[in-house]
Amino acid sequence: MDKNDNKREPWEEPIYETDFEESRARKKNSSKGNAWFITALLALLVAIVLLIVFIFVQATRTQESTLKNDTGIAIQTSESEKKISSTKDSKTKESTTEESKDIDKDDEKTEQEKSEEEAAKAKEEKERAEAERLEAEKKKQEEEAAAAAAQEQAQQQAEAEQQAQVQPEVTPEQQNQQEQTPVQQGQVEGTYTVQAGEGIYRAAINAGISMDTLMQLNGLTPDSTLSAGQVLRTK
Repeated sequence: MDKNDNKREPWEEPIYETDFEESRARKKNSSKGNAWFITALLALLVAIVLLIVFIFVQATRTQESTLKNDTGIAIQTSESEKKISSTKDSKTKESTTEESKDIDKDDEKTEQEKSEEEAAKAKEEKERAEAERLEAEKKKQEEEAAAAAAQEQAQQQAEAEQQAQVQPEVTPEQQNQQEQTPVQQGQVEGTYTVQAGEGIYRAAINAGISMDTLMQLNGLTPDSTLSAGQVLRTK
């Protein structure tokens, strides 16, 4: 306002009737200028405050978004770590379960193998005992047969000696003929007629079969006694 007043031309200056009016006008103009200045200053302060508030709000939002991002990243990291940990735990459990299954299978195989080995041993011992029993029975039968044959031979020898004392002497040709005749009859008819003084052993030899076969066919035992003229089966 003062600058404008200085630039005015003399004829543009207002005409005041008194100095009081002039002073009053100048004060009024000065107060108007001060009011405009204060208003501008207040507006500037308000703008600065608003700018500060805006910057603060933006910074707060940025910080919140950063915190949210960091929190989200932390949550994602935690979740991924949990997933990894759960995956590791599940794998560990699976491996532990598989190992326990393998151990159980090995134990089952071991027990099964043990039971099979025990069964095989028991079977082998049983077969061995059976073989020993059969061998003992066979040996016993052989001994009994040998004893019976020896007894039969001794009996035949004694009977032959008795007959030699009673009966007339027989030539070798007649004896061969007598021995061959029963064999031929037995072969033709399947029977054998016991001659005087013959026992089971001699009758079996003359019939051309074994002593066991003769006893089995005729239901005889080693202690059985034959009589002259008795017909025995040979087939």
